[in-house]
Amino acid sequence: MRREPSSPAGTVHRLTLESALLGANLVGAPATRIIDVYVPHGHAGQGLPLLVDLVGYTAGGPAHTNWKNFSENVPERLDRLIGTGAMPPVVVAFPDCFTQLGGNQYINSAAQGPWADFLIREMVPHVERKLGCGGQGRVRAWCTRRTARRPRR
Repeated sequence: MRREPSSPAGTVHRLTLESALLGANLVGAPATRIIDVYVPHGHAGQGLPLLVDLVGYTAGGPAHTNWKNFSENVPERLDRLIGTGAMPPVVVAFPDCFTQLGGNQYINSAAQGPWADFLIREMVPHVERKLGCGGQGRVRAWCTRRTARRPRR
């Protein structure tokens, strides 16, 4: 049951990505990852900005797209905000980065695998290709600039 039935409902697509980067992790986390992707009503994704929603430590990406009993889930909130004009239309990706150890991994790790590389080099380009959203080099360029500022160990 949607909280705000007057707002047009967007669509949540479920994509699957077989990661070449995560295949050799030492903890046995599956290399096949689910990515739920929200696309606002009246759009197919083309030309819209791409946001990536990273959930807290003990949830998984699809937790933000699941039904909530007494509040909005993230797609319902996006429907309301976009529908009222409080924010422009955007595509939002909800990657599943949950591991066998009971939490999400967003950084590269010798044991858990190259999760930052997965997100930047595989997941974002995959969503951009499938839906025509985002933009070539935007996320990768930002991460490269941020990483370049850190001293190497």
